[in-house]
Amino acid sequence: MAAQRATDRVDADSSTVSLAIPADPAFVGTVRYFAATVARHAGLPEELTDDLRLAVSEACAEAMEAGEAGSIRVALSLHSAGIAVEVTSSSLRPGGAAPLPEGSELVPIYRLQLIRALFPDAQSDQGSGTRVVRFTVPSAGPGEA
Repeated sequence: MAAQRATDRVDADSSTVSLAIPADPAFVGTVRYFAATVARHAGLPEELTDDLRLAVSEACAEAMEAGEAGSIRVALSLHSAGIAVEVTSSSLRPGGAAPLPEGSELVPIYRLQLIRALFPDAQSDQGSGTRVVRFTVPSAGPGEA
């Protein structure tokens, strides 16, 4: 059995840093550490850094809970307005995959509601075999840090 591992990539042209992890709960801590490191590098206050860690964890957990296989990619793009976050995973559901259990939803609404409570622009999209959760972490303005 081949060992699973996280991989990272830095795109210097657009100030985007990404990390791909196996869809395995054991790697969520790595994503949390990755997100916090980028947030601190961007100068975000600790409160926003904690919120970012929680939101990224929830987005990854949502993908894993939905039965995703393969990998989950977390991309953080640094902008003057803040950090744009995108959590992407492949979907098992398109093309005749197993039906959802009765009473379950495609996107667990409570996870998305939690992310929206932290970052109101959060959205979740699915199509073409991928699921994407996007949100923006605003940079701290003067007097907010």
